[in-house]
Parts: sequence; C-alpha cells; structure tokens
Amino acid sequence: PIYALPTTGGTIGGNLIITGTETVPTITAPASTALTLQANNGTTGLSLDTSGRPLTPTRPGFRAYLTSNTTFANGAVVVFDSVGGSGTGNFNTGSNYSTSTGIFTAPVAGVYTFSTCILWQGLAAGTQVDSQIQLNGAAQINFGRYMYQANYTGFGGYCEVRGNCILSLATGDAVKVINNSTSKTAYGADSAWTWFEIGRAHV
Repeated sequence: PIYALPTTGGTIGGNLIITGTETVPTITAPASTALTLQANNGTTGLSLDTSGRPLTPTRPGFRAYLTSNTTFANGAVVVFDSVGGSGTGNFNTGSNYSTSTGIFTAPVAGVYTFSTCILWQGLAAGTQVDSQIQLNGAAQINFGRYMYQANYTGFGGYCEVRGNCILSLATGDAVKVINNSTSKTAYGADSAWTWFEIGRAHV
C-alpha cells in the first residue's frame, strides 16, 4: 500500500504504523520533505534527506589512533588510545570501540570492513614486525610477516605495516589488533601513522 502524509503536516490516525503482510510498503512524503525513522527511544536510525539520499547517523564506526610512543609485548593487544582530536577525523559512533582495551565490540550483526596501520620504530636488523587482526581471539589476517631490514622493509629503524579485512560479525563479537611477534614500540606522535578503523559497516 501507499501511505501519503498530509501536505500540511500531521499524522495518519494519530500515529503512522505500518503493519500487514506486504513486504515493501511505501511511504510518500510531499516534495522537499525529509523522512526520519526512529526507534521507540527516539533514536534516529534512518533518514532520507529532501533529495532522497539515505542517512544513517547511528551506523557503527570508529577511527582510533595512538597518542604516544608505546611498547607492546609479543601477543599484546595494540590499544589505540584516542578517538578524539580536533581536525583529525577520528570518531567513535556508538562508542563500540574501547580506548582502554583496544577492542571493538559489534553492537549488531553485519559485515564490517577493518583497516589498521602501525608504524613500528627503534627496530634492529632482523626484528620481526608480524601483526594480526583477531576475531574473538582467533587470527583473521596476519600482516607485516617479514623482518626489518634497513632500506628494504623500512628506514632508520622505522617499518610501517598495514592490514585490511572484511568480517561477518554477530552481535557481541570482539575485534582487536595484536603485536604477533617480539616486543617492540609503536610510533604515536600523531593520528596519521598508527591507527585502527572501520572503513564500512553493512548492518
């Protein structure tokens, strides 16, 4: 069925409720009118702007970074300790990433794309720079599976490693980045070098 909202505003029958067996009901609004869908608690989950473009302000996502040089032991979670900073582009929609534990907990089932970058520093020749993205403690992707060699895999004791993966998560699943080799120090002077983010969440 097609439900037409009054051109002067208001509701249908006091409250607009769509029920029934129809699989794709349609709501038609007057021209230049935005539509908003909210949960019972008033949280906006989906909006269409006046041009019909979908807006999803509660879609889970984050970009976190390391604020200072930090040493991580073999097997330790790499904790990206900030999601703030003016002009950095960092954020934490839904507060699902913990800056104290370094763990992202999925608030809803869906397909998530994760990306991370770590700039290891103070490396001696032959130091392993292997790192890992884990889901519920199980390895999903290893990245940087090589040794530091000056002028080959890095320069001046610095070596940058990057990892990307797409994961299908259930509600409550936990994703983290770990140092998967010998103890070493990550560079944390600004948000451009050592970071962890969701590139896209399809939920």
